[in-house]
Amino acid sequence: TTREDLANCFKYFFNSAAAGERPVTNRDLFQLISNELFKLDYKLRIGGNAALMATTLITDYGFDVVIGGQVGPQLKSLLPASVSHVGRTDELHAIAGAPVFVRNDEIHIIMEYKKGSRWGKG
Repeated sequence: TTREDLANCFKYFFNSAAAGERPVTNRDLFQLISNELFKLDYKLRIGGNAALMATTLITDYGFDVVIGGQVGPQLKSLLPASVSHVGRTDELHAIAGAPVFVRNDEIHIIMEYKKGSRWGKG
């Protein structure tokens, strides 16, 4: 994924008034984008189906819930205190057979815009 790939993807979905997703597999590009976005006005929210379902089951129904996936420090701080998860955020885990050192959260960037907004300077 290049910067141009990402811009073209967002431009396409923006101009089509459609929702779209694009993984950024280039670690350096992802770090650059993340660093720039965190300088802007942003909100952190719980994301991912497991975390959202866990939160609903705990807050709405009082269930005991254990999350068996990656839980980074930001997600952990946003989850209800009663949620349990397998392992700590600084342990080595095997995910899909590969060793993963869980210290960071997954980041999903959601761009919102008002009706009539334009992409770029045009």
